[in-house]
Amino acid sequence: MSLVRHRSGLTGNFALRGMLLCVAIGLFGAAPARAAASLLPADFFGTAPVSAGAQMVIDADTLTVNASTGMVTATGDVRLFFSGYSIAADRLVYDQRAGTVELIGHVAVRDPQGNTFVTELAHLTDDFKTGFLRSLVFETASGDRITADEAEITSDMKMIFVNGAYSPCGECVDEKGRRIGWKLKAARVEHDGVARIYYFENPTIELLGVPVAWLPFFVIPEAPDAEVSGFRAPALSFDGQRGVGLAIPYYWALDPDYNVTFSPTLFFRQGLMGDVAWQHEIGNLVYDVHGWAIYQLDPSAYVGEVGDRAWRGATQSTGEYTPNEHWRAGWSATAFTDPGFLPDYGVGKSDHGFAVNEAYATYLDADLYKDVRIQQFLDLGDTSPAEQAEQGAALPRGRYEQIVRLDGDRGEVRLGAGLDNVYRGGDQIEYVGPGLFPHVFGFEEHKVHASLEAGWTNQYATAGGLLFAPYLGLRADAANYDGASGDPLAPPAGSLFSATPIAALDVRWPLIGRGEGVTHFVEPIVQIVARGGGATTPGITNDDAQSFVFEDTNLFSFNRFSGIDRQETGVRAAWGLHYNAQFDAGGWLDLIAGQSFQIAGANSFAAPDPALPGPGSGLEEGALSHFVAGATGSPGGGLSFGAKALVDPSPLALSRAAVAARLESRVADVTFDYSYIAPVPGIGIDDARHEVGASAKLPISDYWSATAGGHYDLGAMSFARADVGVDYDDGYLAYGIGATAYGPTSATSPDSLSIDFYIKLMPITGFGGGLEFD
Repeated sequence: MSLVRHRSGLTGNFALRGMLLCVAIGLFGAAPARAAASLLPADFFGTAPVSAGAQMVIDADTLTVNASTGMVTATGDVRLFFSGYSIAADRLVYDQRAGTVELIGHVAVRDPQGNTFVTELAHLTDDFKTGFLRSLVFETASGDRITADEAEITSDMKMIFVNGAYSPCGECVDEKGRRIGWKLKAARVEHDGVARIYYFENPTIELLGVPVAWLPFFVIPEAPDAEVSGFRAPALSFDGQRGVGLAIPYYWALDPDYNVTFSPTLFFRQGLMGDVAWQHEIGNLVYDVHGWAIYQLDPSAYVGEVGDRAWRGATQSTGEYTPNEHWRAGWSATAFTDPGFLPDYGVGKSDHGFAVNEAYATYLDADLYKDVRIQQFLDLGDTSPAEQAEQGAALPRGRYEQIVRLDGDRGEVRLGAGLDNVYRGGDQIEYVGPGLFPHVFGFEEHKVHASLEAGWTNQYATAGGLLFAPYLGLRADAANYDGASGDPLAPPAGSLFSATPIAALDVRWPLIGRGEGVTHFVEPIVQIVARGGGATTPGITNDDAQSFVFEDTNLFSFNRFSGIDRQETGVRAAWGLHYNAQFDAGGWLDLIAGQSFQIAGANSFAAPDPALPGPGSGLEEGALSHFVAGATGSPGGGLSFGAKALVDPSPLALSRAAVAARLESRVADVTFDYSYIAPVPGIGIDDARHEVGASAKLPISDYWSATAGGHYDLGAMSFARADVGVDYDDGYLAYGIGATAYGPTSATSPDSLSIDFYIKLMPITGFGGGLEFD
């Protein structure tokens, strides 16, 4: 028996409700949450409710129900709506006995998230564990698209696409009809619904619609950050001593918590370098181990250097344990056959040419900071064993800072402590300038220095708005130096014990005024600090307080040295004026200026110190310091600027200056900077140093831009660096090439040329390379 109904807008409340719910359950209810893989994303059907009360609508020209055969047929502009899903087809056939659903002709499905697929024929089991589709187009709400001549859904949560293509940009044609982005095409594409990855067999890469490369296979995760095994982007490089290098990384996701990356690199001059990286996450511990090794075919490329040997390699490891939001503990470790390996082959982690072996534990919250670590510093490069011995080791180094807030508005107590136990196997002295002026970075030594400081402060406000902040404190130091250095600049062996009482008063008067279109904030500041005791060098040798320049950011610091090995002494006063303007139109301006005076006692910045932290700082000459000023602001319109100046008042002369500005607009992105340092004979700088630089990024068309920039050394009357480049970026595909020429005064690569290129297939991956010429 069969029942035929013509178009009438059949709903779940119709007399055929029971039969139509069978259709709904067959189409929606029986599928497991992930059964339809990426064609029908996770929970595409499984999330639809299957209760008897679910509202489902089927609309068709003709609906035929044959109770004897169990066939339900809907024909003629079929529309089915159910819990946010919509399906359209020319014909729908549901075989209850066979458990199959067939959608024929102009089939289109859209889920509540906006994902859609279009196909000519869909033949599926009623639990959607298996099926077949013809002429498929699947597109996610974000624009990713897969097309295929045929697609098969298998019972093991996989889909097989025949003559498939993947693109992150849909048709990859912009609104002006231009080709953009990239595509992958392959005779066979497999999607693993469990691992959530796509495998491409013998794919061809198309850039801007043009085939450019063939690969044996390729892997793309559904999510760009998914942990998926497969090859990663290759990397190309060139260096005169290594030759052309080609690396092909393979990422092996052994488990969600650990993985291995193999990155063998073939250097045409030196041979094959092994490269293996292991990453592991165990609860709150994350660590990695990375190793490299190569048997050099041509060691003579490094003749006269530490790299002139057959076997070379290195290993590095880092790890961090975070038991809670406040504690961190970890390590970093580096070992190598020679210190030149890592920079010679451009691998590994370093910080300005150094590697640090350390283990540490750190605690940090709003009121407490604790840090203890052991450290060994390794110089990377063409470094001899004697030079390596000059690098210091801290065994251990500790820091402690705490703020204790007192009840009843009684202020706060500040506690601080430091410990340095320093070992150094040789004197590290650099001779600079025409006169070979000695600049000591460290003496051969075993030095121990412990420092403790405690202080109280509070802020009081008067009826007139004046803010007074007194400070009372005490610092104690104990240090011992073994006198191992034989250099005449080194201090003799000995111990030092000192106590430094500290008293300070900070007075501020913040004033706010309103003008036409602007709000003004003016704050005069006066500060006086008295630090008793005569120990300006409490650490005996200076290992951690070597860099300092007086400027607006430390104008009102109680102790301006960067570390505990040096401290300010005597009585010093400072004055300054802070001004801020906020314009109603959106612009702003911030200014600060001031000066410091040594009223009594020893001037620590004028005290002899082979590490030379004082000369050129602006505080070392007599009682009156240099004048400091700083300015930052933006008038709006994409323009921002900043400037700093250090001025010697007697005779009036500029000691240091820096200016920078940036303009961001649709026309161009332009930056400018200038820096100046006057001669400082006290540290071997006999000539003024000033450099000017600029850069610009100019749009050429919708996707193309050009960049250019450079820095010119005005003192040497020679360019320091020049850059030029061209870039393409359409949001899915980006590539470019650039060249950098270094002048004779470059600190890193004098008289050299480097050419760099890159390509990115967004959001999946990218690779780049470069050439360098001396």
